[in-house]
This record gives sequence, C-alpha cells and structure tokens, in this order.
Amino acid sequence: MLRLVTWCYGDIHWCLQSPTTQDDDMPRLTISLSARTHRALKEASARQGRSMGAIIEESLELRGVRPISTAREIVAKARGRAELTADEAMAVAVRETGLHREGQ
Repeated sequence: MLRLVTWCYGDIHWCLQSPTTQDDDMPRLTISLSARTHRALKEASARQGRSMGAIIEESLELRGVRPISTAREIVAKARGRAELTADEAMAVAVRETGLHREGQ
C-alpha cells in the first residue's frame, strides 16, 4: 500500500509517496522540534534509510520511555530470578549507593 506523505519546510511543501511503514491503527502524534533538531532528524532518517518515526521511537525506548506495565514485567522477572531476600537486596543497595557517593 502506498500513502501520501506531505510536510512543510519553510514555504516549500514537499510531497512524497512511500510504502506504509506503520500499522493503519497506529496512533498519530504531532510534535514541535527546533529547526536544528528537525534537520538532524531528517538527515539521520535519510542516512539510515528509516523513517523519522522509527528513529524517534527507538530513541524513546533507549531513554526508558515505556508503559508502566513493561516496568512491572521487568521487576517481576528480576524478582523471580533473585537469589537475595528483600532485606539482603536493600543492604546491597544501600552499600553500593554509599560507595558511589563517596567516589564522587
């Protein structure tokens, strides 16, 4: 399936037909970016041969932006593999935090 993609850069309007890279049911989002960031995103998209949306989505994932249900799944998985009791884990966390703070 082809879709029509349009965007405006200054007074120039660009129009491009490209294959659909997203599900038709995928929610849409409008964001405002600085001209510099927008240009960098477009350049990265062209260099990598990926959509700007794919790059943004990957960046958000790498920054830890995920639904709370994903975080709960990760915690449940970690707890299932844990060999420490809750008290032992807290003691390790307090000790490591203190060592880190002393090193700074």
